[in-house]
Amino acid sequence: MENGSMLVLVQDQEGQSLPGASVLIAGPTHREGMTNVEGKAIFQDLPPGNYKVKAQLEGFKPDTEPTAVEPQQTAELTFRLKLDP
Repeated sequence: MENGSMLVLVQDQEGQSLPGASVLIAGPTHREGMTNVEGKAIFQDLPPGNYKVKAQLEGFKPDTEPTAVEPQQTAELTFRLKLDP
């Protein structure tokens, strides 16, 4: 079976990109990465299946969302993190 990929975008509540956010994915495989200057993290060569994706950045409340990766497809997920007072 062909693997897929995932594009994760991390923003604040106003839609501004959050570079340097930690992104962890758990499912058929586990990976972690960090968002680039555009607030994006890309994970390639992922086995198809269901994943839980967690985004966190100091000063913001972490958030977790489910998503699915399909063969030869790119799953896209956007987080809008809230400030942690």
